[in-house]
Amino acid sequence: QRMGDSFEKHAQELAAAVAKMDAVHGRVSEERVAREAHVASLESLKKAHGSLASEKQALEKHHATLEERLDYLEKALGDSSDKHTRELEVLKAAHQKVAAE
Repeated sequence: QRMGDSFEKHAQELAAAVAKMDAVHGRVSEERVAREAHVASLESLKKAHGSLASEKQALEKHHATLEERLDYLEKALGDSSDKHTRELEVLKAAHQKVAAE
């Protein structure tokens, strides 16, 4: 009888250990699935970040060319204004000279 009790006790302990191992295995499997989902999310975020970085770079390049064009226009208008001012001064001087004669 004692051997039967011992066998029964070991069988119960073994069953409990197997149940714990199954529970641990289940948790490990769940963690693996969750980790794989996180990896997929990270990869998606990396792709989105790369896309946004490329878009930002393109916008910065466009902004630079727009800024260069604006600078050119401002310089051209300024030069034109300065030229017209000088011509006007020459015409005024010529007019005063003619009016004085």
